[in-house]
Amino acid sequence: MEKVDVEFFQNFSFSGDLKTVCALGNFDGVHLGHRKIIATLKEKAAQHGAKSCAITFDPHPQKFLKNKTVHLLMPFDERLALLEKSGIEMAVRLEFCESLSLMPPERFIKEIMVEKAAMTAIVVGPRFGFGNKRRGNVDLLRELGDKFGFETVVLEPAMVGGERVSSSRIRELILTGHTDEASELLGYCYYIKGVVEEGEKRGREIGFPTVNLKTRWEILPKPGVYATVTEIEGHGRERSITNIGNRPTFGGGKTVAESHLLDAEGNFYGKKVTVEFVKRVRNEKKFGSADELSRQITKDIERVRDVLEKKTGDK
Repeated sequence: MEKVDVEFFQNFSFSGDLKTVCALGNFDGVHLGHRKIIATLKEKAAQHGAKSCAITFDPHPQKFLKNKTVHLLMPFDERLALLEKSGIEMAVRLEFCESLSLMPPERFIKEIMVEKAAMTAIVVGPRFGFGNKRRGNVDLLRELGDKFGFETVVLEPAMVGGERVSSSRIRELILTGHTDEASELLGYCYYIKGVVEEGEKRGREIGFPTVNLKTRWEILPKPGVYATVTEIEGHGRERSITNIGNRPTFGGGKTVAESHLLDAEGNFYGKKVTVEFVKRVRNEKKFGSADELSRQITKDIERVRDVLEKKTGDK
């Protein structure tokens, strides 16, 4: 996938005979709703003899415009990696700035999408908004398509369980611990990535050594214990039990993500790790002693093995 990084949109343009069919958005999580758009995007690109192109923004517009804390599902580079896996041919990062935010809808479509991105068609959802204060909508987009000669394709939203799939809904599910439901909306098992760092070795002291994860992910699941699958660079995938929390039995502290591998042990410091969250097992709890915690972890592991066998077929 060709990646185009645009710090100043005024300098952005595709040269030569290149034509594109575009989708425009944040694509946070690249969930089922995004994937529905991407599938149609690729079909339309083939029909138009054009490149399929996702145009996305960094930073997130709400972070820039409202100085709002928006905890994204994943870092920008991971978003690009998922877009590449989807089969899109081009991805453009537009740096969101004040001048871009102030562009009227028609000017945005004409100068950015038609003249610079060489767009011959655009694929959007029914709630698509664009231009200054999102004043542009799908009706205006269709009018501009007739005026500037591009096709407008408006898709119905992806629905799961009667609810519209959205990044905000997925964030809510993760923050409330419903990672299995979040995975259904994502279309893949929800995960976080990071690097193994040295911890306080509390787990090792009670017989359950852990892989401690240093991560760039902005949100973590609700504190608690989860059935997970952990993939370690150079080692492979292992069934695991993961605790998200501040370890209240040992006096609390900062929130950490630590995974105990059920069937493996080793020195993995500095290795890249992916932790897939299959299902939440229980809340985080303060125990009266380390021995009491150890007994509970033994019970948790039995439940985690059962969950993973049912969900993934792993025994």
